[in-house]
Amino acid sequence: MMNKKGVSEIVATLIIILLVIIAAGIVWVVVKGVVQNSAEQVELGSRCLSVDVQFASFSTNGDASFKRGSGGEEIAGLKIVLFNDNANTEVQTLEGNMQALASKTYSRVSFPQGGANKIEYTPYFETSSGKELVCQNTRTASFTLVTQGNPA
Repeated sequence: MMNKKGVSEIVATLIIILLVIIAAGIVWVVVKGVVQNSAEQVELGSRCLSVDVQFASFSTNGDASFKRGSGGEEIAGLKIVLFNDNANTEVQTLEGNMQALASKTYSRVSFPQGGANKIEYTPYFETSSGKELVCQNTRTASFTLVTQGNPA
């Protein structure tokens, strides 16, 4: 009987060790996911801070012009929303990189009914897998162009 008791203690110890290893593995997977997600957010934040895009103007046919400052990485484009006193547009995506210290004009921007007098715009990046990473630093600009409906 003594040998069986010794064997059961060894089995119990091995089961406890196995459970501890499994628990450590589960904790590692959770911690690794949180750390990677946080690292991606920090990287996106630093990329966004280095990109300086300024609204320049709208033309009467609905072309939006922006200027870019120096520095920063290549952006995939801008996300914009146009406002007037009563309405706003859905989020519009203006695709395409804007080179540092250059201006870029995006065509055929949709206006809310009654025209627009304010714009909110945010740069975004695209990962190699095609996922969009939108910056948190949205900028706002006011302008005086008023057009009826969508420009022709």
